[in-house]
Amino acid sequence: MFNHDMQESKTGQVVITDIKRDVFYQLLHYLYSGRTSTLMTQDIANPLYAAAHKYSLEDLQKECEECVRMLLSDIQVSNVVGMLIWSHVHSVEEVKNAALDVVAKNGKTVCLSIDYKKMMRTHPDLCLEATRHMWP
Repeated sequence: MFNHDMQESKTGQVVITDIKRDVFYQLLHYLYSGRTSTLMTQDIANPLYAAAHKYSLEDLQKECEECVRMLLSDIQVSNVVGMLIWSHVHSVEEVKNAALDVVAKNGKTVCLSIDYKKMMRTHPDLCLEATRHMWP
């Protein structure tokens, strides 16, 4: 980027807009030290896993996968749609399958939620998959 005629070479900066500052700090800290500077919690693991996936940092992804176990234990009707979308977007099949199971067991409640209605507009393919999962 810095050696070719690109915006970054002109400004001397790389602008990253899809990763929050605190998550990017953890990503950089991991790159330089081989560990995060804070305990891995659900709040940091979700976006950090996504960033590690984006930049193909397999070791960091594995570390974040430990938090996947925490995510699996935290899937509830109230957060299942968000977990389903996140796991689908980032190809975390274990969490996606667990979320689909929660949807199947609580289909009417989930399908009537505002989050599910939003998901119908943003991820119709995922809604179809969730609906099909309700009737095996």
